[in-house]
Amino acid sequence: MNYKGRSIPLCNPVDYEEKNFVVPPYVAGSLIGNGSFRGKYLEYSSKDDTVPEYIAQLMGWSFKKSSEYNYTYVFYDKNGAKITIEYFLQTELAELIGKYSYEKTIPTIYMLGSAKQRFELLNGLMDTDGSFGLRGGIVFTTTSHILKDDMIELCRSLGMKATTTEDKRKHKYKSGECFSVNICSPLSLKGKIFTLKEHKQRYEKWLANSKKLNNNDSLSIVEIYPLNYKTEMTCFVVDSDDHLFLMNDYIVTHNTFQSMKLPKPLLLMTEAGGNGVKGFKKPVNKWAKFKNYVAQLTSEKMVDDPNNKDNKIPTYELMQQKFETIVIDTVENLVELAEQATCQEFGVRDLSEISGRQNGYSIYRKDFKTQVNNLCSYGYTVVFIGHEEKVEIEDEITGEKYTFVQPKGSNNEKASTRFVRDLCDFCMYLKPNGIDANGDTIPSTAICKQTKHAFARSRYAIQTFINPFSADNLVDAIVKAIERSAENEGANLSDWKITHDDYTRDDWVSLIEPYYKAVYSRYPDKAKGIVSSELGEGGKVSKATNENLVELENIYNKLVTAACDAGIVVE
Repeated sequence: MNYKGRSIPLCNPVDYEEKNFVVPPYVAGSLIGNGSFRGKYLEYSSKDDTVPEYIAQLMGWSFKKSSEYNYTYVFYDKNGAKITIEYFLQTELAELIGKYSYEKTIPTIYMLGSAKQRFELLNGLMDTDGSFGLRGGIVFTTTSHILKDDMIELCRSLGMKATTTEDKRKHKYKSGECFSVNICSPLSLKGKIFTLKEHKQRYEKWLANSKKLNNNDSLSIVEIYPLNYKTEMTCFVVDSDDHLFLMNDYIVTHNTFQSMKLPKPLLLMTEAGGNGVKGFKKPVNKWAKFKNYVAQLTSEKMVDDPNNKDNKIPTYELMQQKFETIVIDTVENLVELAEQATCQEFGVRDLSEISGRQNGYSIYRKDFKTQVNNLCSYGYTVVFIGHEEKVEIEDEITGEKYTFVQPKGSNNEKASTRFVRDLCDFCMYLKPNGIDANGDTIPSTAICKQTKHAFARSRYAIQTFINPFSADNLVDAIVKAIERSAENEGANLSDWKITHDDYTRDDWVSLIEPYYKAVYSRYPDKAKGIVSSELGEGGKVSKATNENLVELENIYNKLVTAACDAGIVVE
């Protein structure tokens, strides 16, 4: 079929509730572009005083050029004190402190501002690192991989098209890469992208001299092709006059795959499969980006409560108003990103090349475990999606050989994928059921308890199967399992709430002791192996210090899992 000339409309700027920011969006965009957060004082680079003056005006500051021989500006508060980097610790830009230009990102809270606020954010970014070409081309340039992706999402959320190209001259940039974000917008929005006079003049000159204007208000359909496999899908109609809704990347569509039905989901996707999923999602193509999302989701920095302007709440509570379920797809890809980041940090190609007091594997695993534990500890429902692997098992008694399905990476007891598996309260295998006589896909079955041929387990008294598997049936099964376990233990259920009574080294030791003794009494090698996997060969829990809190928590989680798997009751 010929799709030439066929297209779908761009969305209008997506509007969210207006936020109360300490740092106005324009200032945030400008500082992300040309601000330096690496010294003691805030510094801003600019060829003239136009933007510095506007920043000072919005913040109630004064400013001056630090020297007639450079392009650096500094700012002062109302008392004449120079603005320090410490000022930003209690603002939305705290996560930028200490970062290089190639590490910069747009804090998520700004991406959730109103359409007007996001245009102001865009203005600040474009007035610093943007350009308007003589032929109407609009380009934003950055050396930050993360900021490049953030910029694309920002533009698309405002009803524009955005694509990217990479400068291949790696020797030219400290980070080894530089990106251009090419922005194509409807005529009604094109003049709103910049505020600088020089850019406005170029826009007006281009508008006056252009003989043919392309409104750029639609996305062309390039190709439609069969996937050559069958899968579960749902057709539905949105109850509006045009039946339109937004899917991933702010593309207007009528139909999409049914996915992410758990409450208020956020998809952190490490592979392209998430592009076919409707919902709020973020690409994770670098370990630093994942750490940035975890920091934002768990930040305790106080911000204005959008529901009560006289009240302040921790940032994580604001995030939890929008997100309840964090979906990580896939866990093994995330592990690989953590490994790559450690290699890059030490300038090596493989973790085995790092030697010394700590080897490369222990370094990256400790960082990975810290991030995952932090995310899980703030009350989110965290869903890890992983690929399967099939291994051949030989029965120790009969010698029978059979195929066993388990999470990928499970054979390596020290692997981070193994750690995540052991961390989860529920680990299920989704068994595909093929198609029926009519060629329709039969819904999958969730195996919740380990069978001869598939790994699965739970810390709670869950049913063996969820059939058919669906989000609603999953939630129902988990709730019933927790209620059943509480009833069996004679315990009461209560709503989760975060506490600030952090466990000390002595707390973890006292928690570990009864579980270690119970597991050791039946499986001494297993108990010793758990401790050595975290504290090293010959390591002892009694010798651990406050520097080993993460390792102690991991030991506790592994011992609890081992006790549950073996049916050991710990008093």
